[in-house]
Amino acid sequence: MKWDPTPTTVAATLAPKVINWVDRMDDLSWLPVSSDQGWVASDNLPEATHRLLHEIGQTYAPFMLANLDALNSGADEVECTIADYQYRQSPFRYQGKCLQWLREAHQNLDSEARHRVDNILDGTGCETLFYSV
Repeated sequence: MKWDPTPTTVAATLAPKVINWVDRMDDLSWLPVSSDQGWVASDNLPEATHRLLHEIGQTYAPFMLANLDALNSGADEVECTIADYQYRQSPFRYQGKCLQWLREAHQNLDSEARHRVDNILDGTGCETLFYSV
């Protein structure tokens, strides 16, 4: 929604508050991490967060992995099934880099933090981004 002109136009027309929300959520590194500042403990995440991770794991993770496979094999097309629909498009190099960066960040977590993250992601489908076969 933030960078692609078509969804940006749709959001501006149908959901302008989404644009504001994305702008505010884009980078929260400046926000102090403490419960009194609105953050919640990782073992007490809202159900909505779990539902969102599950949605990402069922829709975006399969694309990311198929995209990586296509990039690695030199294929002209990404092919995967998402929500029982066959999906095809040209591979995205940028998403390949994003997956690499996610994997590097996950690997660079200390073992305790990685364990917490893995517990949160377990069963969502997102864990396949880090532990795919």
